[in-house]
This record gives sequence, structure tokens and C-alpha cells, in this order.
Amino acid sequence: MIAAIDVETIPATMEPDDYARLAKRHADADREFLPELVAPLARVVSIAVVAIGEKDARRFVVYDSSIFSAVANGSIEIEPIEDLHVLACEGEAGVLQSINDAFVKMTRVVTWSGRGYDLPVIVHRSIINGVECGRARGLMNEYRYKPDKHYDLLDLMSGFGAASYRGMSLDAVCVGYGIPSPKRHTSGAGVREMVEAGELRELLTYNVGDAEATLKLYAAWV
Repeated sequence: MIAAIDVETIPATMEPDDYARLAKRHADADREFLPELVAPLARVVSIAVVAIGEKDARRFVVYDSSIFSAVANGSIEIEPIEDLHVLACEGEAGVLQSINDAFVKMTRVVTWSGRGYDLPVIVHRSIINGVECGRARGLMNEYRYKPDKHYDLLDLMSGFGAASYRGMSLDAVCVGYGIPSPKRHTSGAGVREMVEAGELRELLTYNVGDAEATLKLYAAWV
């Protein structure tokens, strides 16, 4: 089974003094310090998987229900999303356990910047949560110049960084390839706001859209 994955995160809980110190240390002229972009500090809220099997395509997403139930002050319900299997997990550890279990069934994992972000997040947060992540470690550390089990499309489509400049985003590449961009209405920067507003359906739809676009780019590339 070939599967594209996409991880959505929010900042993990940090002490104000730690945040201020790290923000000051990493401050530069171009970017704000965002803990959700630092793998050990990025709490996983959902992971989408869009897979191509021998006979069919499957879409599913796992999410941390504890975050959204806290926002809603109780249990939450979500209207079904067409052709999407949604699995609610209790806590971040449950989300990570689910994706690590799913990796075993995948012959190839496809990502956009997965070597630089998605897989390190899964590995670091799995270790922090006490979840076995040997398969994810292997995918993250595979020899980047001869990929087999893990295809990082940003790596491949940019000549392993030779053409990777600031505009080489999933959004821009989708536009170039004529693939509907999942970033038309929001982006990863909006995930924190969606979580704080309890917009579960919007988050899951966006998450799956990223994985779906990644798989379409993979089909075009190969």
C-alpha cells in the first residue's frame, strides 16, 4: 500500500519563561519563533492518510479527541465527511500509536517535507509519549538520495534542495501542476486557531486535503 501522510500540530505546553528564552534566542529578521515548527515542541492533533491499495483508494484521519472535548466542555460529535474514516483517539499518544501501527501496512510513505517535519514530529513526539516508533525512525533516516520506503516530494521535486527556495511550497507546486491546492482557504498556520475554536470538521478536512494533494503530486511525478 502506498500512502501519503500529513501531520497537523499545535505548540506543546511550555513554561512562559522557556518560551520567552527560546523566542529571544531564535529571533531573527525573517521569522517568529513558533514552537509547533520545532519537532519536540509540536503536539500532534491529527494525522491524515490517503492510501492507494491494489484495488481501491482509502482516506482516513486520526485526531486527539481530548483537545476538542476540552474546548467543547464535554463529548463532541462530527458530521460524517464523505469517503473519510475518522478515528477519535484519547490523547496525543493514541494518535501516535495509530499512525505507528499503520506504518507497518505501508510499502511506501509519501510526504511533502516529511523528512524535515512530519516524520521528525512523529518520532520525537512518540518518544516523549512512550510510543514505539521504530518504523517511523527508519522512514525518517532512509538514505535521502535513493529513496524507497519514503518519498519526500519536496526533496525529489527540488533536486534535493538545489531548487528549494522560499516559494517552493506545496501550495505553489499544486498550482503549477493544476492540482486543487489545499491551502486556498487556510494553512498550517491556521491550525492553532481551528483547534481553539473547536472547528474539528474544518481541521480534518484541511488535513486530508494536504495528504490528498501530496498523493496526486506523487502520481504525476512518478
